[in-house]
Amino acid sequence: MSGVPSTIPTVGDVPKRKKAEDSQTTSASPSTAKGPKRSRRQKKAARDAKLTAPPVSMGNQDNGEGGGGGGGSGEAKLTAPPPMRAAAGGASTGPKYAHHFVMVCRSNMNRSMANHHILESNGFRVSSYGIGKEVKVPSRDKKGRAFPFGTPYGDILSFLVEDDEQFNRDSKVIPMLERNVLIKRAPQDFRKITDEEMAEIDVVICSEYDIFERVVEGE
Repeated sequence: MSGVPSTIPTVGDVPKRKKAEDSQTTSASPSTAKGPKRSRRQKKAARDAKLTAPPVSMGNQDNGEGGGGGGGSGEAKLTAPPPMRAAAGGASTGPKYAHHFVMVCRSNMNRSMANHHILESNGFRVSSYGIGKEVKVPSRDKKGRAFPFGTPYGDILSFLVEDDEQFNRDSKVIPMLERNVLIKRAPQDFRKITDEEMAEIDVVICSEYDIFERVVEGE
């Protein structure tokens, strides 16, 4: 009969042919599959390299952003904002935060003024006061030197330079006063705050527990 194959495949022949076709497909698949996978990895690596941003330094703005200087280790460095420089008379560029902080120590010379400087340099609205009987600083003869509240820091500085400059410089009193004259005019007495001024205060920070008790009791 024309058109009829001389050999008709039996049922047992079909799986053998299918296995042979599968083996040909399987033998060709590794070379076909591995190529695109390697290409995708290479493309991904190149894409990641392009998308990787350089480390950002949030340090002093004087270094410049994206400038030629710096070098460094290549790690991002997070630092505090640069301090605002106080102008003549103690005026700064203005507070960034609305809350009013008050720092209190005994003489409004050392601890309260150090905290005043730190907060004001970082944009806080801050005042500072003393709550002792008078402003006291150490002296070579162990008697100390006392000044009434309201005496300008510049006047105290001039007196101590004339009195015993070497001792007052070695004991860090002169550098302390040189800092203070750039912050405000004179030490202030916390007990003389008016009701209107008190109403403007949000937070009072005392340098020690004894100072806290005096503030609370109004001594």
